[in-house]
Amino acid sequence: MMNNQQATSCPNCKKILLSSFESGLEDETPRWIQNVFNWHRQGMISEQDFDNFIEYLVESRIISKKNQEIESESLENKNRELKEHQARLAFAQQKNLYVSMMNFYESDHNDNFTGVVCKRQNNIVTLSGDYTNEDEHYDVVFFKLLVFDELGNVVSTGMSKIVYVTPKEFRDFSVSTPFGGKITNCLVMVESKFSKGVD
Repeated sequence: MMNNQQATSCPNCKKILLSSFESGLEDETPRWIQNVFNWHRQGMISEQDFDNFIEYLVESRIISKKNQEIESESLENKNRELKEHQARLAFAQQKNLYVSMMNFYESDHNDNFTGVVCKRQNNIVTLSGDYTNEDEHYDVVFFKLLVFDELGNVVSTGMSKIVYVTPKEFRDFSVSTPFGGKITNCLVMVESKFSKGVD
């Protein structure tokens, strides 16, 4: 994968993935590196493959390790994105004060999630459940909700976060997004994790 500069797709695609690279560095980065970062951001390669790729870039001196700077910038961008999403959600909730029938939809999730339920009421889609953290401490964990129509297209997305997550901790979460059209299922993923202690 690393030496194929012309690759446009990933043979080991996964939907549920972390993403940590922001697009601010894209103009300075060769196209084949951008492809891998884009695949990671879209959930098309595994976290382990992405970590191996970063390690390869560092060992090859293609990039220098500036995790703390990149992470701080990325966290600011994620928090800004979350605030914008929450503003859209609040606006949608103000416009839908009537009580409507609640509809439930099939939910997809990975092994870190349990008890996941996706429902829509008043044109707000909400996915909730429980999340079990891995072996590390994280200051912030961002979740992303993807809502699909009957053709498998993503028709709406939502964001939320939990903070100060200890190793192996079991936490409940909820992610919402405004959408009034017809949907068939929802997908939850861990979009990114941040820890100030990472070098």
